[in-house]
Amino acid sequence: STTAVDLKHLQRSEADLEYIEKRLKLDFINNTAENGGPPEENPAVMLENLRVIKAKHTALCSQVKDITTAQKDCMDSIKNNLGSVMELIQHFQQTIDVEVQIYTENLSNKTLSPAPPSSTPLLCP
Repeated sequence: STTAVDLKHLQRSEADLEYIEKRLKLDFINNTAENGGPPEENPAVMLENLRVIKAKHTALCSQVKDITTAQKDCMDSIKNNLGSVMELIQHFQQTIDVEVQIYTENLSNKTLSPAPPSSTPLLCP
């Protein structure tokens, strides 16, 4: 399913982030001298930024799982409710057909012979 594929992609990207983190640590260890560049290029700063990104990524993965579960639950509920609504509509259609037939029969009876006032009340005005 699409959800399983999405989760695999998220897990693969998490593994990629771990690989990048290890590579940066190795580069930092191998680079003993400061290069005098801007702070953003300092491997230690990059590692800290990577940790923050990884934490956000993990939180997003968890949210995706929660959203997927909620979406499935909502769709199941909608399908169940739609089935109930369709049954009600069919019931109403059948009831309306019966009421229209009774009304039509009452009208044709009235033109031939008036019904007494205590007869069955009309269901339609």
